[in-house]
Amino acid sequence: MIDIQKALTTAEGTGTIIPERLDPMLQELANKSLMIRKAIKAIPWSTNAFQWNVRSALTSAGFYNESDTFSSGNSTYARRTQTIEMMKAEGQVSNLLQETSGGYIDALQSEIEGAVESLMQAEERALIMGNYNATYTDTDSFDGLATQITQTQDALGNSIGSVAGLNAIDEAIRTIQAVGGKPDLIIVSTRDQMKLNQYMRSLMTYNWMQMNQKLGTVVPTYMNIPIIQSQFVPTNLAFGTTPATDNSIALVLDTSAIVIPRVRDVSYERVATSVDGIAFRVKLYETLAVKAAEKQVVVTNLG
Repeated sequence: MIDIQKALTTAEGTGTIIPERLDPMLQELANKSLMIRKAIKAIPWSTNAFQWNVRSALTSAGFYNESDTFSSGNSTYARRTQTIEMMKAEGQVSNLLQETSGGYIDALQSEIEGAVESLMQAEERALIMGNYNATYTDTDSFDGLATQITQTQDALGNSIGSVAGLNAIDEAIRTIQAVGGKPDLIIVSTRDQMKLNQYMRSLMTYNWMQMNQKLGTVVPTYMNIPIIQSQFVPTNLAFGTTPATDNSIALVLDTSAIVIPRVRDVSYERVATSVDGIAFRVKLYETLAVKAAEKQVVVTNLG
């Protein structure tokens, strides 16, 4: 629970929420409730778009002798851009509720916490699946991991809780390592996490849970790579010409090549209302940039 009372001032006998005091509490609450926020580095940003260069070709290299002439050369690059997008959740509490509920609940605090939770769910959904297909398309959203990563590994309908399914994960790991990447995170659906737990338990592998300092908690690991689950990884996807419709994906990531440029972290503001009460908005401005897509793999067709 966040302590809204710490963000109040009683100047002139009235209680007014001070955003400068409340915002850090909301950001702490957001970081605690959303593990992917800890897994992917956020960087401060100050413009409405994040741009970076992707090397598309190296300069030439080879042998030479003392009579050769020199000519300059350089790598070639392609420009990439992700636009900063705005997210919000709004809430409202009547003055009557605040006056009559103080004995058992802080109505305003509860509503603010609920708005932050809703905002974090929207952020997690966008970070993972933003604009992946028609279900996840929003013209005001940035592209998520599953959309920006173009490299795939087909699991051929096999469950992640099987040798064949884990073989697909192994191949994704090898693909990243082959280009100098260091996979350090796997994101799966809640269903696939359950299947993997059941499979590992059947092998008497009870010690596959490890403390991860970056995530700040104990998580399952595979090949020493932490695994986190998300309710927003879908399990109703279809792949192939005659697909089943209950398949899912897993993301195998090198998070050192992924950033979240953030102009504004979770913050609070009051908004006008025509009713007898308090209305507010919590919001954030950010985008997602997969800076090296070749070091990331989407494992598709997990049954």
